[in-house]
Amino acid sequence: LLLQQGKTDAAMTQLAAIKSVKGEQGNRAKALLVQAHLNKEQYGQALELARELQQQAQWQQKATSWVNYIQAQREELTKSSA
Repeated sequence: LLLQQGKTDAAMTQLAAIKSVKGEQGNRAKALLVQAHLNKEQYGQALELARELQQQAQWQQKATSWVNYIQAQREELTKSSA
């Protein structure tokens, strides 16, 4: 709800606390954190969480999409700064 209201930082704080919970609730929190980090162009943090989610069978496809997207964005940034 906080994400929908544009309160990204507050939402990220709450999600960070939840992500350590085992099981699907923790995975959902990680997924929302990936999206929040992507919105803020924090690719390092997003990539770390996406790679964690890749280890979970039910999240593998979505997480792989995020990893591919993040790597493409990083390559684009590298080209732009060169």
